[in-house]
Amino acid sequence: MIKRLKIKDYMAHKDTELELGPGVTVLTGPNNSGKSAVVEALRSVAQNPVPHHVIRHGASKAVVRVELDSGEAIEWVRSRGNSVYHLFKADQNGDAPDNTPEVYAKFGRTPPEDIRNLLRLDLVETENGAVDIHIGNQRYPIFLLDQTGSQAASFFAASTEAEYLLRIQQALKTKTDHTRSKRKELLQESAGLEEALGLYLPLEDLDLQLASTEALYVRLAAFQQALPPLSRIIEVVQETTLQHERKAASSAALEMLTPPPQMQETKGLELTLHDLQGIMLHQGLVQARTAVLAPLSEPSGLSDTTRLDALLRALDAGRITLKYRHLAEAALELLEAPPDLQEIRKLEETIRGLDLVGSNRNRAVATEHVLEAIHTPPETQAVAPLQTLIEQWTAGARSHELCSARGGILERLQEPPDRHHLRPLEELLAALHEMERRIRGTHSLTAVLAELNPCSEPAPIAGGDEILGRMSLLHRQLEANTRLQENLASTIVSKRQEIEKVIRDLGLCPVCGHTLDMDHFLEEAHG
Repeated sequence: MIKRLKIKDYMAHKDTELELGPGVTVLTGPNNSGKSAVVEALRSVAQNPVPHHVIRHGASKAVVRVELDSGEAIEWVRSRGNSVYHLFKADQNGDAPDNTPEVYAKFGRTPPEDIRNLLRLDLVETENGAVDIHIGNQRYPIFLLDQTGSQAASFFAASTEAEYLLRIQQALKTKTDHTRSKRKELLQESAGLEEALGLYLPLEDLDLQLASTEALYVRLAAFQQALPPLSRIIEVVQETTLQHERKAASSAALEMLTPPPQMQETKGLELTLHDLQGIMLHQGLVQARTAVLAPLSEPSGLSDTTRLDALLRALDAGRITLKYRHLAEAALELLEAPPDLQEIRKLEETIRGLDLVGSNRNRAVATEHVLEAIHTPPETQAVAPLQTLIEQWTAGARSHELCSARGGILERLQEPPDRHHLRPLEELLAALHEMERRIRGTHSLTAVLAELNPCSEPAPIAGGDEILGRMSLLHRQLEANTRLQENLASTIVSKRQEIEKVIRDLGLCPVCGHTLDMDHFLEEAHG
C-alpha cells in the first residue's frame, strides 16, 4: 500500500509531497492545478510509458518517488534520453529505507520485475488488449460499463483479479447496506432530537424572566442595604417615645402634688445618712455572704475560663443579634406584603452563601477571642546540633545500606577452591627464568656474530687443518645448541600451557585473592 508520494519537476509539479491515508484520499482543486499530473506520475512509475514531455520546463529530469507502508521506496527518474529506477530497501526492522539504492537501467519498455512485484499495479491482458484496473483514464471515467458485453466477459475471463473485483463488489454492497441502515438510524435519532428540542421552546421566555428576577434582586439588595439604618432609626424613635411617655406620666403625677415645705440646710445630715446607708448596706452584704459561704466547703482550684469567656461573649453577641432581629421583624411587619416571587434559585443560593459567610465570620470572631488567651510560642533554639545529628544519622544509614549490599554480594559468591602446594610450581618457574636468561644470552651472541664482517681470504698457514677441524667441531656444537634452544623453546611453551591450565584451575590467587591469570601470576609481588 502506498504511504507517501513525492513528485519533483514533473509536469506542473516543482516539488510536491502527498501523505496518503489508510482509506480514500481525495484531491480537489481548480482546473489546470495538477490533479491529473498526480495520477499520471503514479502511472509513470507503474508502467514506464513511452517518453513524452513530462519533464518540467527548465529542469533536467523528473523524479517520482513512491514510499510503501512495508518500508521500501521506489524512485522513477526520467531524463532526456532514458528512464532509471532506484529501489530503496527497508532495513531488518522494516523501518526507514536504506540510503544506498539498487539501480535498474537498460530494462526496455517494461519495468523491472522487482519493481512490478512491489507495486502490483500491472495491466490485465485480455483478447481485446490490456486493461488497467488500478489507474483510471480521465477520458474514460466509467470502468467497463461503457464497453460491450464481449469485452467485459473477455476481461473477467482473462483477469487474475476477477475474484478480487467480486470481493470489492460484495464489500461495496455490504458497505452500502450498512450506510443505508446507519442513515435510517441517524434519521430516527434526528427526529427524536427534534422532538426533544421542542420541549425547550418555553426557554425562549427565560431571558425576560431572568431580567425581571435580576431587577428584583437589585431592589432586594437595596432594601437589605437600607434595613440597618432603618432599624437604628426605628430604635431611636421607640426609645424617644418611651422617654416622652415617662416624662409625661411624671409631669401628671407632679401636678397633683402640693408644693413642698421650705427646705432647710441638710447637707451634713445628707452626708451622714449617705455614710450610714453605705455602712448598713455593706454590713448586710457581708452578713449575706457569710451566711451563704458558711455551709460551703473549701473552694477547689480555679480552672481556665478562657473558653467560657469566649462563649459568654458569643452569647452576648447572639443576644444583640437576636435583639436586632426582633427590631427588624417589628419594622418589617409595618411593610406591605412583598410581590409574588418568581423562581429565584440563584438568589436563594446567594442568600445561603451570605448566611454561610455570616456564620463563618461569627465563628472567626469567637476563634479570635479564644486565641487571644493563648500564650506566645516558645523561643526557637539553634538547629545546628539537630542538623549535625541528622547528617550523622544519614551517613550511618548509607553505610548500613552499603554493608547490606556487600553482604548480599558476598553471600552469592562461591567458596574459594582448595589451595595447592606451590613448591613444584615455584621450582618450575625458577627453571623457566633460567632458560629464558640463557636464550637471551644466546640471542645476543648470535646478533654479535651476525654483525661481524666477513673474514678475508686466509693465507695458508701452518696447522690450518687442525684449525679447520676445530671450527667444524664448533659449528657442530653451534648446531647442537640451536637444536637445544628450539627444544627448550618448545618445552617452555608446553610448560607455560601447563602453568596456565593450573592457574585457570586455581581460579583465585591464594596470595592476594585477585582473579588469577598468567600476567597477574608473573608479577613481582608474587615472586
